[in-house]
Amino acid sequence: MNNRPLFVDFDLYTHDDPDFKKELIGLMLKDVSELQSSLALAQELDDVSIYQKACHKMNSTLTILDDKELINVVAEVKKDIKNPEGTSFFNRLCSEIINSLKMNQGQLEPSPAGF
Repeated sequence: MNNRPLFVDFDLYTHDDPDFKKELIGLMLKDVSELQSSLALAQELDDVSIYQKACHKMNSTLTILDDKELINVVAEVKKDIKNPEGTSFFNRLCSEIINSLKMNQGQLEPSPAGF
């Protein structure tokens, strides 16, 4: 399970409230997972609007994450949902971000170095 560095200062959004931080991370996890699912459905139905709507819905999460690579690949995939390299990179980034968010929420333990 790979993790991705998060560029989020959660304290800026949660004011050191651990319950709110957990809730915020939960919402972000849901958004990123839904975005991944929307791409799969958009590809299956050959309907880019499904993915575009999900992108619009999670705009706040993208802003908070401030992950330039993710923002760029989300935009690239909007142009071509069938591009295998773009969608593969998109799915890898989403999975890594989900793992990192879960670690920040305390759902996952960090992997030992080198594994």
